[in-house]
Amino acid sequence: MNTRASRAGVMSGAAILSLTLVLTPTGAEATPEVEVELAVDYVDMRGLAFGVGTLWVLLGEGVVAGVDPATGEETSRFTLDRCGSPMGLAFASGFLWVGDDFYGEVSFFTPDGHQQGVESLVC
Repeated sequence: MNTRASRAGVMSGAAILSLTLVLTPTGAEATPEVEVELAVDYVDMRGLAFGVGTLWVLLGEGVVAGVDPATGEETSRFTLDRCGSPMGLAFASGFLWVGDDFYGEVSFFTPDGHQQGVESLVC
């Protein structure tokens, strides 16, 4: 499945995530593109990823929130075990990957928030 996303918007000093996801299934049983409109209000968003049917949002205080793209409702939330300055979020190989600018590390977590390991980026 391929995805395209766009975001924009600021309102009352808080970041408003206005997101349009275009999901393009691939493979023999592909169905037409599905467009999902989503608006989520997060003050300090530092990363965004999509995986296992969930839109993941990294917040500055070391919180990862899972949002159902069909409803816009927050479905899960967990706090990082160690949080210096989280910057960047990705979903790959079944894990959420969070970069930390302060510690020079990338940590990876299961979608339910259990840390599986840490990779140091400091030389």
